Amino acid sequence: MDAMQKAIEQMRLWNGPAGRAWVETQDILDEMFKQFERPLCEAVPAGSNRRVLDVGCGTGGLTVAVARKLGQGGRVVGIDISAPMIGAALARAEREGTSASFICADAQHHKFDPASFDTIISRLGVMFFEDLVAAFANLEARCRRRRRARRRCMAGRSGESVHDGGRTSRRAPSAEYACPSIRRSGAVRLR
Repeated sequence: MDAMQKAIEQMRLWNGPAGRAWVETQDILDEMFKQFERPLCEAVPAGSNRRVLDVGCGTGGLTVAVARKLGQGGRVVGIDISAPMIGAALARAEREGTSASFICADAQHHKFDPASFDTIISRLGVMFFEDLVAAFANLEARCRRRRRARRRCMAGRSGESVHDGGRTSRRAPSAEYACPSIRRSGAVRLR
């Protein structure tokens, strides 16, 4: 199966039964993943004017938490491939009175405006990227001050080649391996 077929398969899955099931069990999943919220929210200074992207935002729990922490000065955008989950995220943001916004698209290919974000977070979404290197390169290109942009991810995948600073490795990559600055930022590592 080529990359395009895999992307279509993921889109069907998350816009079908899996996406609907996630929405239906939102309260349970929110509680399960609450432990990931704190370390990811720590990447964002309270009351700052940060522009934050939440990759694979699902039903928007983390996105809305970051929006509350940022307050009126910042901006947070959640992106997810699942229309049912984005619908739930929009309803949550409205219900909680936050300024969080959401995009229904595939983050690994979506063409955000250049320099759109200075902080990128992801609870679990990056583990679904077909090509970690290409996906992170796309996201990195959307960061202001690329060298100083902050990225935090809680999960990645293993078993693929990763290009890191001019070399390719068969090492089992995680999100923080694909983006070395994540290692230096002190993000939680799950391998």
